Amino acid sequence: MSQQSFAEFLLALQDDDTMLRRYRHRDLHSLSRLASSEGYDFTPEDILSAVLALEMAVVMLKENEGGDGVAGLWRDRWGTTYLEYLVDKVAGRFTEIELHRLLVEDGQTA
Repeated sequence: MSQQSFAEFLLALQDDDTMLRRYRHRDLHSLSRLASSEGYDFTPEDILSAVLALEMAVVMLKENEGGDGVAGLWRDRWGTTYLEYLVDKVAGRFTEIELHRLLVEDGQTA
């Protein structure tokens, strides 16, 4: 449930700039606490796991680059908060179906 909830959270952030602004400067713990108060169910550990899966999927599947630290995705991180980068440059590269497949279906088999 937690990976599905985080996927839904990312999709909600993509659709709601006000919500993204409310969350963008929070650390992992305060982000997960505030999200919990708004009906989402994920932990800081769930966030870290999802972020790793999404970033590696972008690098390996979407950009066909190695994970050597010089991928084009890493340059997209400059000048934005980490959450904005995650929503716009990482999760935004996937359709809703792909996002759920990466975070929910793959997470259940791991």
